[in-house]
Amino acid sequence: MKKVFTFAIALLSMFATTKAATGVFNVTVPSPTYQCWVVGNFNGWNQLAMTQCTMVDATHYTVTLDEANFTDKTVTLATLQYKYCSGNGDWAYVEKDAAGAELAANRTFTASP
Repeated sequence: MKKVFTFAIALLSMFATTKAATGVFNVTVPSPTYQCWVVGNFNGWNQLAMTQCTMVDATHYTVTLDEANFTDKTVTLATLQYKYCSGNGDWAYVEKDAAGAELAANRTFTASP
């Protein structure tokens, strides 16, 4: 009986799935901004792996990131750091401050209530 129980638990664990957390990212951009991308530690800060955001209107973009799709599996929404880029997902178009300098600090994810 113990072997059957152990086998059943092992079989069930093969089919058990855990739902990865997802985070919704919303950004306000200056007009005109024609594209918006997000890059961060979830994808190794890789320019070629940037995720394109969806345009909501002329000054807002959104994207949903799923932990299950993170390149770096050690990153969670709680440890996520990121920046936005415009253009074609190019570091030359990383977000800047009002003086035109690249932001020193990375953004971190905060879940909406």
